[in-house]
Amino acid sequence: MIALWLIGFYLTKKICDYTFPAEMNHFYLKTSIFGLRSFSSFCLVCDKVYNSCRNFIMVHEKEEDTMILCISNGKVLNTLTGTDVQLLPVFFEKYDLVLYKERVQLNDNCNYKYQITRLDKGSSLANGSSSAKLPAPSTVHFMDITVNTNGQKYTLDFGNSNFYIEGNILCDKAFLQWYLNAFFKIDLVEPYTYTIMDADINFITLDANSHIVIQKDAYTVASANTRPIE
Repeated sequence: MIALWLIGFYLTKKICDYTFPAEMNHFYLKTSIFGLRSFSSFCLVCDKVYNSCRNFIMVHEKEEDTMILCISNGKVLNTLTGTDVQLLPVFFEKYDLVLYKERVQLNDNCNYKYQITRLDKGSSLANGSSSAKLPAPSTVHFMDITVNTNGQKYTLDFGNSNFYIEGNILCDKAFLQWYLNAFFKIDLVEPYTYTIMDADINFITLDANSHIVIQKDAYTVASANTRPIE
C-alpha cells in the first residue's frame, strides 16, 4: 500500500511539473496528495470490511460442521445445524429420510471430507442424549452403484462423502429418490433396478423390493419389508 502511494505521488508530481505553471503547481500537488491519502484510507476501510466478512464466513462454516438433512419425497424440506441436537422419535414420522452430515478431519487413513449417517428413531441421537456417539465407518466399499430408471442409467458417485457407515441403509426408495434428485435433478421412476459391484467384483442386480444394509465389515441385502433391528 505504501509503495503504491509513493508511485502515485511521484507520477502526480511529474504530471503537475509538466502541465501546470509554477504558481499553480503547489495547489494541484496538495490536491493530489489529499486524493491519494483519501484513496489509502478507503483501501484500509475495505481491508477491514473484508477481514470482518472473512471471519464471519469462517465462523459460519464452523457452525455448519454438522448438518441434519430432513428429506421427504426426495426433497430436502428442512436443514438443522449444530452439534447439540436431540431428535425425539416422533420427529422421524415427518420425513422419509434423515441424514446426519458431519465434517471429518482428513488424514492418511481417511480421504473423505464428510461422514453421512442415516438416522431413524432407533439411532443414538434419538435417545434424548446430545452427546450420543455416532456409528463408526465400515470397511465395506462398493466399486460401482448404477441405477436404471425410466430407461436411463445413473452412476452413484459419493465423491468426498462417506456413506459406508455401520448401520446405514443404502439404495432403498427413499435414498434413491433423494440422491437422483439432489445430484441429477431427476425423479426416480418405478419400476427401477440398481446394480452394485462390490470389492470382490461381484455384480448384484436388485429392484425396488430390496435395499443394502451396511455392517461393520460386510453388507447384507434385505427386502423392503425388513429393517435393521432397533
